[in-house]
Amino acid sequence: MDNHRYSIEYVACVRNSAARDYLSSVGLPVEHVLFSASEAAGGGGSENTEGRDLLKLGSGGDGDDAYCVDCETGEVLYRGGDDPSLFSVNSSPQKLSECLSVFEIETARSAGEDDPETLEELAELLGRSLGEIDPSALQDDPGFWRSILFDVAIGDYMDDES
Repeated sequence: MDNHRYSIEYVACVRNSAARDYLSSVGLPVEHVLFSASEAAGGGGSENTEGRDLLKLGSGGDGDDAYCVDCETGEVLYRGGDDPSLFSVNSSPQKLSECLSVFEIETARSAGEDDPETLEELAELLGRSLGEIDPSALQDDPGFWRSILFDVAIGDYMDDES
């Protein structure tokens, strides 16, 4: 999985030094089924949403949504295209990257699976793995990762790519 390293100028507004350093030195996945890294047009800059300074890190499938980092805390949040509400995703960009990697490995291993019981077991296993990586990932119910786990349990990410 190739990563997009954010320019130092782009992430300069991120006051959380660990998040800023990770984004500029390691970065986030260029392309993933759940996430595509990008820098906002025009050089970016943070935007205040619900009293939080947020910098867009990328989007999901349709491009109308946004993954953002809270410039103060380093937390990664998700804002849907139709719903401006913010949902907690991970405690940091590094934890997001680790969770995306585990998601990709586990769903690829089960590609083409359609047995409901097996899919539920996969969602449970994936949920435990996500919780071990970042306990905050599953705190919200409903929440970002809980919604993804529900989708895994019903087979949404099990397309047979062969």
